[in-house]
Amino acid sequence: ESDNANTAILTLDNELEWMKSVLLLNGEEDEENLRTGERTIQDELFLLRMDDCIVQSKDFYEDMKFSMAIKFAFNDLRNHRKSYRDYHEKCGIDMHADIVRTYCTTLVVLIAPVMKHWSEYVWCTVLKREGSVFTHSGGWPQTSGMPKELLLQDKYLQDLVASFRKTLTKKNKKKKGGKKGEPTTPAVAASKRGVICVQKEYPPWKKQTLEWLQTQWDDDKNAFQCDLKELKQRAKEFQSSAHDELKTNRAFMGVVSFVSGQASQLGRIALSTEMPFDEFKLLRESQAYLKASLELDELTLSNVSEAPEGVDRDDADKAEPGTPVLCMY
Repeated sequence: ESDNANTAILTLDNELEWMKSVLLLNGEEDEENLRTGERTIQDELFLLRMDDCIVQSKDFYEDMKFSMAIKFAFNDLRNHRKSYRDYHEKCGIDMHADIVRTYCTTLVVLIAPVMKHWSEYVWCTVLKREGSVFTHSGGWPQTSGMPKELLLQDKYLQDLVASFRKTLTKKNKKKKGGKKGEPTTPAVAASKRGVICVQKEYPPWKKQTLEWLQTQWDDDKNAFQCDLKELKQRAKEFQSSAHDELKTNRAFMGVVSFVSGQASQLGRIALSTEMPFDEFKLLRESQAYLKASLELDELTLSNVSEAPEGVDRDDADKAEPGTPVLCMY
């Protein structure tokens, strides 16, 4: 128990020092190391995650489940802050002043019911707020109202980093010798220059497949009209009646299986023929993060039709909406 108490005190002290480092200079308010102005997607994602902590911690406090309340009010919220900080450090850009101050205020209020003295100290000394954290006019923090669709963008970005890392790993593997016992031949020095090729539209046959799947969806149930086995049978009948490229496309059933699985998790949005967000804008905003995550010297963005000279066209043409391709050249 004493070890747990010491760890908790150290964690609180570390959080206090971090707040001071970003909001104060010699005890006075100072936010020169933070940016202002328009918010980015990452700023809004952090607000959305704060919303969840606000709602969850309030519910658990009301149910007298204090360990779970602390989980959302402090531990989870602090982890989200670390992710937000790490993203900006990796990109080499400053965090947003309003977002950081909102985070600090939110954390202090959420944890106040169980950490009164610490919260009062931060409220008055670091946030420079008047009165008490318990009597201020703001009350319990209000949620930002950020749309939950933002989470799709976050998942897209994280999946993209994982996918691109696999791409680089495959390209950087050493070539194996032709016969048993022969030494492996080192591959040519791996290129550190890449371009992300983006395709705005699906090929006609895949767009047609998604449009057909939409006709099989029941909005009232938020599910397909039938089970997966029946859906696949209907898909085969639909393909056999087609009069174009779709009729002989071997990838058709694979797409039906994959997209139906996505729809079971994400709902009708997985059947859309267009991205639910501006893919190119997200990639452009996240370009520095992707470059640092992939440890590249140079990383650019391009539409498939405008890919730079030296890019393998066969690789670039594999790009689809939501599935851009990383080409090294």
